Amino acid sequence: MRPLIDKHVRMIVHASAEGDCVYCDAVLSAETCTLDHVRPRSKGGADEEENLVPCCAACNQRRGRKQASQMAHPKWRALVLAKEKNQYP
Repeated sequence: MRPLIDKHVRMIVHASAEGDCVYCDAVLSAETCTLDHVRPRSKGGADEEENLVPCCAACNQRRGRKQASQMAHPKWRALVLAKEKNQYP
């Protein structure tokens, strides 16, 4: 079982997109917010604020192998691109 992401980190990531899903722009509560790794854990991505974006469960599953920026809602594309740039220099 993988370790849980720190509650403080979860709150910061949730707030980074004003509580919205970065993929479909749905409003998320703290309970419905899932965190997606910009760089997947399987490829060395960390459970850190710089590598996480808030999203709904449906979008988190739908993303699959696509890059996060390919699915990003136009409103949040700049945020996702900045995080990708930090993870894939």
